[in-house]
Amino acid sequence: MSYGLAVSPRYKTATLDAGDTIVDLGSPDPFPVIAATDVKVFRTRAGVRAQLVLDADYAVSLLNQLPGARVTLASGALQGDVIEVVGKRPIARPTDLNDGQKFSEEGLNAEFDVLTIEQQEARRDIDRTVTSPLGEAGLEMPEYDAGKALAWDSAERKLINAPYAPGDIASAVIAAAASAGAAAGSAGAAAGSAGAAAGSAGAAEGSATAAAGSAGVAVANAATAAVASTTAQAARDASLYGKGIFPTTAAAIGLGIVGHGAITPGATGTDGTFDLAFTGGIGSGAAGRFVVAGGVLTQILITAPGSYTVAPAFSFAASAGLAGAAAAVVLGANANVGEYFWAPVSAETLGLYSVSAGPVATDTGVRSATRFEEYGVTIYKSDGIDLGGYYAERSASVASTLTKIFAEIIASDIGAEVDFYLAVNGSVAYGPETVVFGAPISISGLSIAIGEGDQISFFILYMAGNVTDFFAKTYGEIV
Repeated sequence: MSYGLAVSPRYKTATLDAGDTIVDLGSPDPFPVIAATDVKVFRTRAGVRAQLVLDADYAVSLLNQLPGARVTLASGALQGDVIEVVGKRPIARPTDLNDGQKFSEEGLNAEFDVLTIEQQEARRDIDRTVTSPLGEAGLEMPEYDAGKALAWDSAERKLINAPYAPGDIASAVIAAAASAGAAAGSAGAAAGSAGAAAGSAGAAEGSATAAAGSAGVAVANAATAAVASTTAQAARDASLYGKGIFPTTAAAIGLGIVGHGAITPGATGTDGTFDLAFTGGIGSGAAGRFVVAGGVLTQILITAPGSYTVAPAFSFAASAGLAGAAAAVVLGANANVGEYFWAPVSAETLGLYSVSAGPVATDTGVRSATRFEEYGVTIYKSDGIDLGGYYAERSASVASTLTKIFAEIIASDIGAEVDFYLAVNGSVAYGPETVVFGAPISISGLSIAIGEGDQISFFILYMAGNVTDFFAKTYGEIV
């Protein structure tokens, strides 16, 4: 038999009805199979994908036939089961031609069929890889460098090991999340501040250089504040894939119920969706639902992981008559390294924490309470920002005590630096400090008194390299 040059991805997926056992591979594309071991079969049930075992879970028949083979499951499917069949013929040549041997059409066709199948499967997998545009050099990864992030080098048009670590990116994410609300509010205010800043350029509130810088940035902000607002909002929405609120940091970095093992369906249950119960174990707080269809357990959904040191057991007693149903509880980390969560830091305040290696809960300094005040500024200029002073707040609405400063160079030449200080009413309150591109700084433990009506500014004293976007923010508790 010959398969000719028929195009085929050698991949088939089918969604089955309850009780189905047959998956025919020959439609819509030809999918001939030479040996049963030439395919892998996967089943997705209740959102869990698992590889099935040849002979134990399925058999393959109609080998060496067109349009394709047949997969027969050992047991009937549940409603909505998804079966995937993937061609994975081992690349090998188990046959050989001897000198003087007569060629047969059947033998030659079989050899060519094997080559065609292997090429089709290779093409399928190659088409799913990362490639470079035609005419450009192939993508080459840099050498392994622990703790570094990958970045595009615009000059050489290739990936390099960036000068900053993934943790630095997380710090930037935290700053973007904390500043999203302020950035949105500043979109309208920036346009109005352009005229005010220009009018005050000659006033004695600060130096002439600072006032000129303030006027220039206000004009720039009037045109770019909407963009900055949108960017900050998007950064917050994309980054705070938080794991929720936990009663303690220990509970957040500890274990909770994250899933379940293989389901034993049982029998004679009452159909419906029911609240999941838990028995035994050490811990509390988990919640979930389970589904019984056709009298058997078909799905388990965990809606709250809780906090456990010893796993409990599932109870399906809510489905009257259900007998023999079972599944093992799977414990896992509630919040993994690189994720975020909220936990109380006082009776009135939630704090945002990140999970570092260990695992260890690291306080980001971001608070949810209304008793927390913050003042920040985003300075942007497409051809490079100017030295001088930039208002974060012209007149503080309440008295507060500033405890933290965060600063970052958002966009610049590689290796660029900024020296800046925080000023209250035109006088240095903290600094100067140096920020290097790719290495945001976060300074805690401060105690800077702010009175109602005070002015808060950030002054840029010195820059090395071209810096087009700089962010600085200070936080504190309302007195």
